[in-house]
Amino acid sequence: MKITKRQLRRIIKEEKVSMLREQPISGEQATQMQSAQDTATQLGLINDAVSALLNAGMNPEELAGELYGIADSVTDLDAFQPDYSDVMENVAKSKVVPRTHEEWIDWATSGIES
Repeated sequence: MKITKRQLRRIIKEEKVSMLREQPISGEQATQMQSAQDTATQLGLINDAVSALLNAGMNPEELAGELYGIADSVTDLDAFQPDYSDVMENVAKSKVVPRTHEEWIDWATSGIES
């Protein structure tokens, strides 16, 4: 049975794709993938917190203002800040929801050592 050049190219291309899929990823690639996954998880927790605030009856316009304030403060952060990664998880699980920016800061920083 003869194989045409086109068939041979297709077979080589398919094998190349198959080999690349089976090739283990480097440590740097794994770190980048984990970082992207962690970011997606944290953004999901923020979304859950926003939903919890709205479900608790917070005014959407007031919430938007608070979120804009938080976003503005993120751009003004100093180089060294405490790690608040567990805060968003607590917000998503919490039944007590802060209503103002000040309450949010007090609640978020309580119990966290800097």
